[in-house]
Amino acid sequence: MSLVGKKILVLGGNGYVGNYFASRLVQQKATVMAMSRKGLKHSYPENAEIDWLVGDILAPQKFIEQINSADIVVHTIGTLFDTSITKGTAPGGPGTYEQVNRDTMTSLLATLQSPKRIIYLSSASSPPFIPRYLTTKHEAEEMLLASQHDGYSMRPGFIYDAKQRWWSVPVKFSISFWSKLYPYAHRIVKVL
Repeated sequence: MSLVGKKILVLGGNGYVGNYFASRLVQQKATVMAMSRKGLKHSYPENAEIDWLVGDILAPQKFIEQINSADIVVHTIGTLFDTSITKGTAPGGPGTYEQVNRDTMTSLLATLQSPKRIIYLSSASSPPFIPRYLTTKHEAEEMLLASQHDGYSMRPGFIYDAKQRWWSVPVKFSISFWSKLYPYAHRIVKVL
């Protein structure tokens, strides 16, 4: 499918994966809008050709026209460690997996006024001992696939990069280690 001239909205465009998507879409000659709560953060050359929207899909009122003008929406919003882990907030509150991974999809679907192609960045697995991460990603997928939209879900493994996210490399290998150990953890605890 040629993306030349297609208007594509990348939600979470300021994030690591979202900015990568937006930059690659520009290279494919698409007209790209990127929405994030903070606006432009990275200084990639392609970013000059992106129409940056500073906003929150959970409060989309002032962006309804721009959101609905897109031919394709790429949803890359997500968080690896939510506020229930980092700040001890209750699940479902601001910054939690429920809000970031799932409720942003609910808001997007409610905002769209006509059927769109939507590509959702989900996940193939959750970090060890954090099943809510994957549960909320899959809930968002289910909503998308049950909607009137032409929905697609991508399920990559943990995404890491030694250049831009140096810290992600040890995390990747820690996750790999724990994912191998986790099925046997209950046996190890019984032995100890």
